[in-house]
Amino acid sequence: MYSQHSIEELVSGFRSGSHCLDTWHQSLRDKQFDHQHLNSFITFDPAGFEGAPGADREASLYGIPVSFKDNINVCGMPTTAGTPGLAAYYPFSNAGIVERFKALGARAVGKNNMHELSFGVTSANRTHGAVVNPVDERYSAGGSSGGCAAAVAAGLVPCAVGTDTGGSVRIP
Repeated sequence: MYSQHSIEELVSGFRSGSHCLDTWHQSLRDKQFDHQHLNSFITFDPAGFEGAPGADREASLYGIPVSFKDNINVCGMPTTAGTPGLAAYYPFSNAGIVERFKALGARAVGKNNMHELSFGVTSANRTHGAVVNPVDERYSAGGSSGGCAAAVAAGLVPCAVGTDTGGSVRIP
């Protein structure tokens, strides 16, 4: 639903009323439930789709759900970097990139699976499972940011933010 539209077209449609933000958000929550086998998320927060009361409808990214690689701090969600040793780490503040997206009206809805501590290029995570390529499940999603790539490719979110050191974003 609405996947054929650019982010700009979606936001414009939400503002004008030609697209229903709540219906679209519900379809994305349902789609994530149906695509859990992709292992694209370590943390998925359906409540993240709910906007702040009085959210600025004129914001550039009004209502757009965004997910972040699990080495980027999002307050209220664990930042595990894909390793069991950090499973209980909850940051006290958002990373700068998260703050910027939220200031533009985006909604943080989850943390994407990744190669443990970004030390690899397959997104095969021993703790959270390998990220599955949604286009052809016989292949790896690639990169340590493969969870981000898989979530966008599967239409679970229109935008995800990864990080890159040795090809983590460029490989997927």
